[in-house]
Formats: sequence, structure tokens, C-alpha cells
Amino acid sequence: MKIGKKYIGRGDVIYDVIQEKKIPTATAETLDGLLDYDNQLMFIRSGLSQQRKEQTFLHEMFHDVTWPFEVYDLKKEEYVCLLESDLYAVLRRNKCNFAE
Repeated sequence: MKIGKKYIGRGDVIYDVIQEKKIPTATAETLDGLLDYDNQLMFIRSGLSQQRKEQTFLHEMFHDVTWPFEVYDLKKEEYVCLLESDLYAVLRRNKCNFAE
């Protein structure tokens, strides 16, 4: 999958996709990605394998899609992690492609 420089999210909000070594947040050491709703930015750690970058992209996409349904909490994070792995596998098997 090719990860583009833009992601068109929920409500047609356009996010810039930025791949950097360090995610700009206080807890960045543990993050592979981050969706910044306020500034319309999606960060993906650049040192990851291609598979992990693609999974992280999907993970952040799920945060965007599920944001309206509940306030952020641990249960939502666990749900997003489960979706990330399963949907990634389905997309790869079906040769889905993300383009710019």
C-alpha cells in the first residue's frame, strides 16, 4: 500500500500525512502514530517497517472514523487496535491500495 501525503477523513476533513522520526507529543516515545484533529495532521513514525506504517495509518484512520461515537478511553483504544490488525489483513488479501 502506498501511504499518500493527504488523508481525507470523516466529514471530508483533509489531513496532511507526515512521516517523522519522532511524534510531536509528550508521550511520543510509545507512539507509532498520532492523529491531530485540531491541526488536521496525521503523524506516522518514519523508522517503522512498511507493514507497520500501513497498520499505523489504518489505526489513525480508525481514530478519525470512530471519534464521534464516544469519548476517548481505554476501551476505545483496545477496539481500534483489534480493528487495525484484522482490517489490515483483509485489505492486503484483497490487494487494496491507498494512493495520493
